[in-house]
Amino acid sequence: MAQIITGQLSNQADEALRRAREDQARRDAQKTGGGSGQ
Repeated sequence: MAQIITGQLSNQADEALRRAREDQARRDAQKTGGGSGQ
C-alpha cells in the first residue's frame, strides 16, 4: 500500500517539476527573445 502511494506522489512530483521547468523555459525565452515569435 505504501509503495503505491509513494509511487503516485513521485509521479505527481515529476509532473509538477516538468511543468515548472516548461514555465521557466517559456519565461526565459520571453526575456531573452523579447517575447517575439511566441
